[in-house]
Amino acid sequence: MKTEPGLIKNRSDIFRSGNREILLDSIERTFSSMDPARRVEEFVHRDLLDKAEGEVYAIGFGKASLSMYRGLRKALPGRIRKARVIVPQGIDLYEKWDELELLHGTHPRVSAESCRSTGKILDLLKEIKSSDVLITLISGGGSALFEYPEKWITIDEMADISDCLMGNGADIKELNAVRIAMSQVKGGKLLGKTSAGKIYDYLISDVPGDDPSLIASGPLVRSELDRKKTEDIIGKYIGSCAALEKVSRNYSQYSLPSSDWDRVKTEIIEKNSDFINSFMETFTEKGFPAISLGSGLSGNVIEFSSWLTGKVREIYSTEKKPFWFVGGGETTSKIAGKGKGGRNCELTLRVMQKFSNEEFLFSSIGTDGMDGNSGAMGGIADSELKDKIPDREIEESLSRSDSFTLLEKYSSAIITGFTGTNVSDIILGYYGGQKH
Repeated sequence: MKTEPGLIKNRSDIFRSGNREILLDSIERTFSSMDPARRVEEFVHRDLLDKAEGEVYAIGFGKASLSMYRGLRKALPGRIRKARVIVPQGIDLYEKWDELELLHGTHPRVSAESCRSTGKILDLLKEIKSSDVLITLISGGGSALFEYPEKWITIDEMADISDCLMGNGADIKELNAVRIAMSQVKGGKLLGKTSAGKIYDYLISDVPGDDPSLIASGPLVRSELDRKKTEDIIGKYIGSCAALEKVSRNYSQYSLPSSDWDRVKTEIIEKNSDFINSFMETFTEKGFPAISLGSGLSGNVIEFSSWLTGKVREIYSTEKKPFWFVGGGETTSKIAGKGKGGRNCELTLRVMQKFSNEEFLFSSIGTDGMDGNSGAMGGIADSELKDKIPDREIEESLSRSDSFTLLEKYSSAIITGFTGTNVSDIILGYYGGQKH
């Protein structure tokens, strides 16, 4: 694989067609325009933080937090006294910025490394006075990267409980409720760790509905949970996750005086729907008919692929002409083997399976650039690829959860590395009806 300038590192290795070029161009353009650094700059200037009095401190955690910090540093040259940012292993800083300490944690499973890095951020917060300004840069992945357990539970026990809940079908709200019960820093508890007079809480959303309390489990967002709701959730899963008995025995609700929340200004600066709108603008500016399927798309990849192919056929029967489409959200897939892949690569293959003698192109991508264990952002499938790959080869690949290997073999995997952002997944495609 050749390493190339631009976002897509293997662009010259990807099988070429006219529509594939349009797709790849739209990805490059949208990710450039939606750069988290640029978004932070815009909000800092809008909030007049360059005029702020007092010392300015910054903390961050999440897959996009280093990109966000780049924008903050550009917007406030020489103003940031100290900063500490936690990113996943594999993201590094090659510049030397004296005020910044770059820390690492693990994702998706929280670990002692995440806890140690969180402890360093908590140490920094102790230095901040009431006359100072704190800027927080939070994005998806922050729940595992930023964590500090209550005294009655260990970080490994927290990780095991989270894994058990996810393995037993807990949704994000249920998972967050238990995380808040176990944590010293989630569900608004972080506010009690700092005396900063004003806090600007900038978030990049990777959750359906863009609820700030769900992004990295809402460290600076007041939790709406009460003891009864939390107890109900614990009771629902305690039969499957016996370790929840320790949570049930020990947790207590945490609250802050309502006046304390006046210190915090929380703003979502980027979300999945922003990416969808940017892709739509790219297509329409080039004169291509385009339709948005909206954000918040979800479902198992098998069921979703059936829904999607039916949906685009339905649209075509009404519009009577070819069109591009874009949507966003997060599907799920069940691991069936030891191959390389993720939900985006798998969805790409399953959508291709569902089309028959039709003109189409489809791509599913993870905006963080990492789809499962594949090392790819996602994949591309189209009419030409479907004609090349025997159905048996696709089925064998899916049976081993080895979707990436097959896409790479046919020059149809998209590789970017970490993109510096994270707003869930994007699906993109073209549909032209039956072949003639």
